[in-house]
Amino acid sequence: MRNVGADDFLDIGLRNAIERALSEGPAMLAAGHAIGSTGGHCDNSPFHPIESNRAAPSKAFATAPTSAARPVRYH
Repeated sequence: MRNVGADDFLDIGLRNAIERALSEGPAMLAAGHAIGSTGGHCDNSPFHPIESNRAAPSKAFATAPTSAARPVRYH
């Protein structure tokens, strides 16, 4: 099974539990948090992109290719 993004690393936790036989389930390919563009479909912020402070890489947004490096390194 493939998961392309989940908050709080829930997909990775479930994948690890399945691999350790703590839970039943299919083999998983987990992405961790989705990395999206500011204002894009993964951006659930109630604030306008210009007004929002996205300092934490765990809520990963990129406004340009160069700003994508930080969340990619985090993951």
